[in-house]
Amino acid sequence: LRPLQPKTKNNEPRTKNLNALARDLLPSRRFSPQSSPGFSPAPWKERRKKIGFRLHPQKSHLKTKNMKKTLLTLIGLAAMTAGGYGQTVVFTSNFTTSQGSSFTTSGAIGTSPWSVTRSGADWGARIDNGILELTNDASPTANADGWVFTSSPIASTGNFNTILSSSSGLVTWTLNMRQIRTDPAGFGSGSYGVAYILAGNGTISRTSGEGWAIVLGQTGSTDPIRLAHFTGGLGGTLTNVITASTPLNDIGNEYLSLRVNYNPSSNLWSLLGRSDGASSFTDPNTGTLSSLGNATDSTLVNTSLGITGAYWQGSTTANQTAFFDNIS
Repeated sequence: LRPLQPKTKNNEPRTKNLNALARDLLPSRRFSPQSSPGFSPAPWKERRKKIGFRLHPQKSHLKTKNMKKTLLTLIGLAAMTAGGYGQTVVFTSNFTTSQGSSFTTSGAIGTSPWSVTRSGADWGARIDNGILELTNDASPTANADGWVFTSSPIASTGNFNTILSSSSGLVTWTLNMRQIRTDPAGFGSGSYGVAYILAGNGTISRTSGEGWAIVLGQTGSTDPIRLAHFTGGLGGTLTNVITASTPLNDIGNEYLSLRVNYNPSSNLWSLLGRSDGASSFTDPNTGTLSSLGNATDSTLVNTSLGITGAYWQGSTTANQTAFFDNIS
């Protein structure tokens, strides 16, 4: 999750303008008193000690302490500007540190920032083998209809605000997502559906909470990736804002790379994605992702949404899993 650097109205980075200002203020040519109108050698030699110039046979350079201070000030200002307006990474997790092979069914997953909530006796999640895995088969207990949500808090920092409309630059989410069913049926009771909650509020479950999410699974013969907002949980009022065009307009169990952009100045949302094939994820921050659609929507952008996380729901078939990676 990362707000990007704002630019000047001429669409140039601010540091470039500061560099130009430094060139204008600092002398780029050697000063020659002989070239000045009305130059007189004798008076010049009398004044040179007072004003701080040092004369050489063929050249003279400005050596005052004030110019050194000016240069340092400009360099410092350029550095502060670059840092202040640079990209801010609010949250990132690539799951490289294993928290063990056992599934967590409630509370924190090891020492990670991720916590598990669930409904159904056999649902759980684990961080192992470089991936976040959600399952309906966490223990020998009989499988049951239910869901599992693995979440982490996010906070306002830098250019990002949990009240999305108050962020001061473009907000971007990137992630990998996969579930194993060829035709996920969505978020009704007993159906299989997968989602990543980009920003949410309240207790997120099938029947509670609100927010924005990337979702996969619906009734019918096709299953496009969708960007949606929801109230009353994933199984409540789910409103599609962007329904993916080709190549992610009908997805089964492929490994996916996904990106969402939100522009707070216009409330414009953009969805991008790529199928990484049938065997493994590719980092979504590398390579090219296709544009899947754009839409303007201001729903919930003035509400504090301080939760992000992975969601998986389903029924009683054994060993039904969903996977996530490279979340930022």
